Amino acid sequence: MIHQVNAGTVVELAQLVSYQPGQVARTVLAESDQCKLVLMGIEAGHGLDEHAAPSDALFVVIEGEAQVIYEGVEHMLHVGETIRFDKGGRHSVRAVCDMKFALLLV
Repeated sequence: MIHQVNAGTVVELAQLVSYQPGQVARTVLAESDQCKLVLMGIEAGHGLDEHAAPSDALFVVIEGEAQVIYEGVEHMLHVGETIRFDKGGRHSVRAVCDMKFALLLV
């Protein structure tokens, strides 16, 4: 099921999720038994502590800049850049500046 986007409508993904002070904003854009597309917004200096990926995933920055540590290796990602997480892959995310990303879980 696809949420928040009507057929034939052009949208900018970053506009579909808003920042929430002191919290990680989440919007589920699409979901099925096989995959889920989640949009998230994180204010500068905040992030997600290290955790294991629940499934294979693609992390795509859609606004701002992110510091991602995946399996102990630091990566700086900018708008349009992506990194893949394997199921169980340990990672953390920090917003260098206000940052939004799309997470495709498969």
